[in-house]
Amino acid sequence: MASRRHAAVTTIRGALARVIAATVDRCPSLEPAFVRAGRAVQRNYPLASLYYHAHTELAARLRSSGRCFRRLTIHGVTMDLDITDHSARLLYFQGVPYESEVTRCLVDALAPGAVFVDVGANAGFFTTVAAIRVGPSGRVVAFEPHPGAREAMSALLARNGVADRVHVVAAAVGDRVAPAVVLHLSDDSVLSTLVPDQSPLRADFSFDRSIDVPLTTIDAWMNGHPELADRISALKIDVEGFESEVITGMTATLAAAPLAIVLCETRPDSDADRQLVAAGFSRGALETDGGGFGNYLYRRSS
Repeated sequence: MASRRHAAVTTIRGALARVIAATVDRCPSLEPAFVRAGRAVQRNYPLASLYYHAHTELAARLRSSGRCFRRLTIHGVTMDLDITDHSARLLYFQGVPYESEVTRCLVDALAPGAVFVDVGANAGFFTTVAAIRVGPSGRVVAFEPHPGAREAMSALLARNGVADRVHVVAAAVGDRVAPAVVLHLSDDSVLSTLVPDQSPLRADFSFDRSIDVPLTTIDAWMNGHPELADRISALKIDVEGFESEVITGMTATLAAAPLAIVLCETRPDSDADRQLVAAGFSRGALETDGGGFGNYLYRRSS
């Protein structure tokens, strides 16, 4: 009986969510009121659940129509963001920023004229934040091997008028240079990885497709752009289990940028963590789960 009741509630909720999403999609002037009402009921579970499913359905409709950009501000940086992407959807619809502490650290670290290196840039959220912060005289180097993610990033950069200050590098990053390695793909481009057996989310997602992509190192790329290395203020590493190899391939770059901070998705006592600590960095937790995995700030001692 309870299972049938639950199934009935789920069916009704899904139908209502689709009706609400279709109505807001057809009448865009209703969207601000829809968002305000949804945020107001966050503590009311039945209504909050309905709102979540409705804005998920609306996001899918907006993605299909291409009407997906909204002007948002996070940590003082105002930009157009794709609210159908995971990096902005909850920020827009629920007021929950994506990786807020990483964003705050990045905003604090970057000033006009600085250089930011984004390893695993995906759809370009942090790349765009950084490009706005460093200004026309600064530069951002965004490494992203996934073609779909690069396409989304290029659209985001163009939308915000900052594409001219970003080097988008169509390659994976590791500890060697190779013409082709296998990039394993999942349902979301953010999960793509060179090492599926080491992916933090390997228990929850499958990697049933793959493509060949080039592999480079940070040091090799910087050798071709020597004017940038000593201007690096921050590097972000988010490569789904391949962080240690990335760090191995950037020792010269870290030496050339003694004041740079490193933002890395890892866990304490991982290979990546030990490498950074051995290089003189101290670790501070930013956003982590109950097991200690998450985003950490690495900063050299004064």
